[in-house]
Amino acid sequence: MASTTATKNKRKPAHGARLTNEQNAESGFTASKELSENLQKVLVDLLELASQGKQAHWNVIGTNFRDTHLALDEIIDSAREFSDTIAERMRALHALPDGRSDTVAESTTLPEFPQGEIATTEVIDLITARLEDTVATCRGVHDQVDEEDPTSADIFHEIIEKLEQYAWMMSAENREAGHLVTDMYTAQDPTTQYPRPPFPPQQQDAPGDIHEMTPAPDHGEKTYIGFGRLPGRKALVTGADSGIGRAVAIAYAREGADVALSYLAEEQEQAEEVAELIRAEGRAAVLLPGDIQEEQVSIDVVEKAAAELGGLDILVLNAGTMPTVDSIDDFETKTLDHVVKVNIYPLFWMTKAASPHLKPGAAIITTSSIQGFDPSPSLAEYAVSKAGIANWTRALAQQLIERGIRVNGVAPGPIWTPLQPAFVPNEKIEHFGEQTPIGRAGQPVELAPAYVFLASQESSYVVGETIAVTGGMTLT
Repeated sequence: MASTTATKNKRKPAHGARLTNEQNAESGFTASKELSENLQKVLVDLLELASQGKQAHWNVIGTNFRDTHLALDEIIDSAREFSDTIAERMRALHALPDGRSDTVAESTTLPEFPQGEIATTEVIDLITARLEDTVATCRGVHDQVDEEDPTSADIFHEIIEKLEQYAWMMSAENREAGHLVTDMYTAQDPTTQYPRPPFPPQQQDAPGDIHEMTPAPDHGEKTYIGFGRLPGRKALVTGADSGIGRAVAIAYAREGADVALSYLAEEQEQAEEVAELIRAEGRAAVLLPGDIQEEQVSIDVVEKAAAELGGLDILVLNAGTMPTVDSIDDFETKTLDHVVKVNIYPLFWMTKAASPHLKPGAAIITTSSIQGFDPSPSLAEYAVSKAGIANWTRALAQQLIERGIRVNGVAPGPIWTPLQPAFVPNEKIEHFGEQTPIGRAGQPVELAPAYVFLASQESSYVVGETIAVTGGMTLT
């Protein structure tokens, strides 16, 4: 790696990225020839990406071209913004950015964009390929510049992450057009019914936001069709703002039930979206924010649900947390306490509070996990709690069936919910769901039919069971 040369001017790192050792020790530095060339490589590909995105915007025709326009506009804006960032970085390092059209045309790695009108699906494929080519350029130079200039390496990492997300979103448009249908009941290949890995890198702060996930999860907002299987029933669903709980709440409303939603206060906006969908079906929706790892909150949520719904006959205990701890050396008691307090305690508190309201024909449904039967090494605390839920389900089923109340559970496999970007590292996100025989992660809406079945009178002879919805992974 060529050495850097000190200069007299102090420079601030772009986007708050890391300073190099030389910048920390001296007043600044000048880019080596190799670093300048690498920055220029990325610059020209970004400029060409923006140019080809604009050309695609002008030339695209066919179905959904307006949606494609919007996606292209976002890609164009980001490519321009990133090219400006690279140019600013080059100037800060006393390197001269060259964005002239002839320079870009001669040195870009992106193939030339076709002339003339192009169908929507072909445009999507072409732009996806250009995004992937630009990512490849950034990856190719990232490691080369990291030692000399970590600040530039951080900028490349930011570009890679964003462009990978765009590539995913664009390719998903064609997957949707070619494979997905508008409901759950049209026969199709389940292995390609929903997006398959690899997924783009993405991380969120817990508890996570469905609107920041790529690809967007399907909770049944447009795909679940109800058939009146829960007419007049009154359900309380915990963790109902997102993920499996959101899908269950939507499905219950479309099957004719009124639904009370339990969720964390910071998830208010997502919960209100669910309530709006429930009310659109002509059903009552009750919003009950609060942290149910507190005993009194759990009790109050049940009492308010029963009071505002006018009764209670379905209790779905779904809320949970899923920390990742890679080694026993990193174990902390507070983590285990938190997992048990969130995943286990509310089962006892809420069921006891609900007991006086539950009449013969009522149903309680828990959410265990494949992890409770076949645990991953980094999910020991979570797996312990989920195994506990499965055993709690069997025990309470025997207690309550004497009163005509059925208790059953569902054990999901790898499901695409906010728990994943909130708790799972990027290297595992990329391959999430790949290990299943079906070859992909499940979507929350794919869990909803199991919860509907267990809540309905159709499952009258099913007691103390845990239904596996795992994409082919077996419970052992």
